Amino acid sequence: MSPRRVTPSEAVLSAENQIRIALQEIVTRGGQATIAEIYAALDTGRTAVEAA
Repeated sequence: MSPRRVTPSEAVLSAENQIRIALQEIVTRGGQATIAEIYAALDTGRTAVEAA
């Protein structure tokens, strides 16, 4: 069985953590990031939560 995709809130990422991840991605990318890049960063955040 393959892993089921979940939303950030289902992965227990609070709204505050989602904002922190998004802002860190923007800073890492020199002050701008696309929505796709932010979603990818949140996916990484979810993966970290799922692994824990």
